[in-house]
Amino acid sequence: MSTLIPATKGFLFSSILYRADKISFEEIKEKWTDHCPSILTFKHGHCPMKEYYEKEMGTPLERVWFFADEIQDRGQLIEDKLWATNWENSNLNNKKRILNCDVGMVQLDQVVLATGKPYSHRIYIRDGVYMELTYQYEQGTYSPLKWTYPDYSHHDVIQTFNTSRGYLHQLLKDLP
Repeated sequence: MSTLIPATKGFLFSSILYRADKISFEEIKEKWTDHCPSILTFKHGHCPMKEYYEKEMGTPLERVWFFADEIQDRGQLIEDKLWATNWENSNLNNKKRILNCDVGMVQLDQVVLATGKPYSHRIYIRDGVYMELTYQYEQGTYSPLKWTYPDYSHHDVIQTFNTSRGYLHQLLKDLP
């Protein structure tokens, strides 16, 4: 007999790249935390993809990461991606984005990103949303994969995800 096992829960994170001269960190933080209360805010200057995004968004670009304070079902990530896409599109400047909001989910065994772009290693879920495995957890740490974005491959970023995994592990242990 085959048994279907429900997925463990995780928590939402976002990585927001934004035009600092068009929208402030305070505006970003307020909008994001209204959508998803967060326990950890992480700013890191490492951004190898900056030049790629500067072509569309211009400069100066800054990045901030937010990690949620509550666990949720994995399926909720689709709604979060749709919300993030709406937020990006409601803040266009001359038909160009001034912010790019990546959303994903931290899970004990992996970290996934939601995206609107198909590619061979992305799986279509619904409503134009694809999922991409960004890290797998092995030997006590998250490990990037060959397609993991360079912005997610920096040691400090991985360590921040490892810290968030520890928090998630504690939350899941405290569940009834």
